[in-house]
Amino acid sequence: MKKIIYLGFSLCVAMAVFTSCDNSDEVVPLEGFNVSTSNYRRPDPTLLNDQEQEEIDAIRDEYFNNVPQ
Repeated sequence: MKKIIYLGFSLCVAMAVFTSCDNSDEVVPLEGFNVSTSNYRRPDPTLLNDQEQEEIDAIRDEYFNNVPQ
């Protein structure tokens, strides 16, 4: 009985090993794009107007008033 279990287990392991993918790289490499030499320019920051700043201050005050100290 043990031989049948070992044979079945060995067969399952062999099937898993031999049917696995040959190439584990699933993402196609980008051609002509080098991360180490490319520069990403972040957008310039924009200042908030008075109404937007008041909304943010209200949200911040509501948060700090409801957070247990």
